[in-house]
Amino acid sequence: MNNICIGAHPFAKEFMRELSKIEDVRIKSYLRLVDALDAEIRDALDIVVQRAKDNHDAKLLMTIPGISYYSALLIASEIGEIDRFNDSSSLVAYAGLFSPFDLFVRREDVPWSNNKAG
Repeated sequence: MNNICIGAHPFAKEFMRELSKIEDVRIKSYLRLVDALDAEIRDALDIVVQRAKDNHDAKLLMTIPGISYYSALLIASEIGEIDRFNDSSSLVAYAGLFSPFDLFVRREDVPWSNNKAG
């Protein structure tokens, strides 16, 4: 469109600022749409953050490095009631964090294990 070149990444603030200077009704319409979607995303994020702060299990999960609001709620909803698991091994098996092979082999019997005890 008229060989317009903006030297910034799309949707970066500088790009959006330069784009808004272009007098084209289509661009103005798209920019209003982007603004509306940004507002929806902010509202949804606010809800996720509040729900994570109100959820005891999610708060515990967020103490793990790399686990934030969304991930904590996702993990908590996947696990459900923690009391339904007999022990931590049951939870690990449910989550698929190790193979069925690991269920039958003691850690100290595996030569490639990082287990120092034994």
